Amino acid sequence: MNEVERKVVSATKALLCSLVDSNALSAHQATDARMAISALDNQLAEDACDPAARGALKRSEVALAREMGSLLGPTSSAAPKRKWVAQSDQLVGAKLALEVFRETQDRSDITRETRVAEELRSFLIAYHEPVDPLISQGPRASYGAPSAVGNAESRVGVNRENLEALLHERFPEHKTTTVSAVNQLGGGYSKGTFMARLETPRGAETIILRQDRPGLPTGSSVMDEFVALQEVYKVGVRAPKPLWAEPEGAWFGPAVMAVGFCPGQPGRNFPTDRARREKWAFGLADAMAELHHLSRKPDLDVRDVMRAEIAGLRARLDAVEKTPHPGLEFGLTWLVAHLDDLKGRPACRTHGDLAYHNVLIENDEVTALLDWEFTRAGDPAEDLAYIRPFIEEFGLWDEYLRRYTERSGFTYEAAAGKYFRVFNAVRIAVCNVAVLNTFMRPDIKELALFVAGAILGPKFEIALLDAIIET
Repeated sequence: MNEVERKVVSATKALLCSLVDSNALSAHQATDARMAISALDNQLAEDACDPAARGALKRSEVALAREMGSLLGPTSSAAPKRKWVAQSDQLVGAKLALEVFRETQDRSDITRETRVAEELRSFLIAYHEPVDPLISQGPRASYGAPSAVGNAESRVGVNRENLEALLHERFPEHKTTTVSAVNQLGGGYSKGTFMARLETPRGAETIILRQDRPGLPTGSSVMDEFVALQEVYKVGVRAPKPLWAEPEGAWFGPAVMAVGFCPGQPGRNFPTDRARREKWAFGLADAMAELHHLSRKPDLDVRDVMRAEIAGLRARLDAVEKTPHPGLEFGLTWLVAHLDDLKGRPACRTHGDLAYHNVLIENDEVTALLDWEFTRAGDPAEDLAYIRPFIEEFGLWDEYLRRYTERSGFTYEAAAGKYFRVFNAVRIAVCNVAVLNTFMRPDIKELALFVAGAILGPKFEIALLDAIIET
């Protein structure tokens, strides 16, 4: 940026901060303003980076890449097909990413892989710290999704008129139904979520609508989520009732699914006293145990599922990445090398994103599990590894695990837990790369996507390396 551009960005940020501090904005406007402030902060910090320091980092990378080669063992001569390979001499991280990706004879030596993860972590922190001073803390410092609610009708394809028209045409029982309000709910970056108020012949009714974002940044559509929701709801899992789904088309643009309203609020504000924390923890342990126990898949080899899942993540990364991600490359390779850590593990349906922001709580009771876009057949340890940091924050991990084991019949193994800590971070990092790529489309202007991709993405790359390093 030149001096004038820098002053314009700084002045815009100051104005937004003043508006937020004034409490004059609606909840939805305040959330959008905070997102914009985060994006402007990121750009100002990026602009302030010392080119000489970046140049020194690039020079140190060459030596580190040679060291990686000796640590990782022999590599094939074939260079991977990557959009940034031709620019490997200019892009910071490219030489490291090339060394990490290339096929090797063996990458499961714990001492060597820990050393590689530590070296990559130090390199990435040095690269990102000038822009994000908290990068070394990983994603936990940024946990928490916006909780704003705002009117959605002027900004999205889901609105009163087209929802009412669809109901009249598709459902005889709704021939005289009117839609009195449609409001967008905050939280989440991958789907739009809306609350609709219907006035039906039977009385007032509330439904929830989920809509795909253009480009499917997480690789999952609400059409897939709807089918999974039908399965889990049918067997008695605590989930919203699936109502109907409308594929991509004329009604709303991107695909939409509708589910029944469930009482409660997402569990973002953790209780402070132990008795309430126990109710939250044990309630979720019971709900997770119900899901896993009711969906057991005794004939499934988890390794086959994960092999396909990793290949899918690799394909998605290949399709969207524009810059090298050496930590992410190493994480994907590590997952393949450690597939046998899952040998003999049980299989069931997993949620895939089971944390308290996707759990409805009412009177300290768990009423429903939300957002099933990552659900699939898998290892129950995946959900346990995902929720563990939140339960540890309560100081109740051992108690949670005992409760879950008693009710599910499944046990938790340390090796599987570590595997899925790495996998969960890799998956979210790939999603964030895709989200940032989606933001670069000319028709997308939602700053939440920039914040997720540019700011949270590197944090999950650090998180996956931390998981590999941990014993």
